[in-house]
Amino acid sequence: MAGGQSYRAGEYWVNGDYPSSAAILSDQRLLAQNLADALAGNAETLGEAVLQAQAGLPETMGGVREILLTFNLLGDPTLPLAR
Repeated sequence: MAGGQSYRAGEYWVNGDYPSSAAILSDQRLLAQNLADALAGNAETLGEAVLQAQAGLPETMGGVREILLTFNLLGDPTLPLAR
C-alpha cells in the first residue's frame, strides 16, 4: 500500500495512516496493529477481528473513545476469514 504505514498479518494488510478524525495518529496505529494481530490470530469473522482489536485498546489510554468513535468497518462483519 503506497504512501502509508501498513501492517502485514498473514495474508492481510491493515493500513493505519489515514485517520478519519483529529484523533492522535499513534493511538490509531495501535488499533491498526491490534486489528492485524486479530486477523492473523483466531478470529473466525471480520467482525470478530474488529471487536478483538477494539477490546485490546487499554482503557486507561487517553483518546480511546475518539478512536472507537471514528473507526468505520466498511464491509460485512460476518465475512469468514480464510485460513
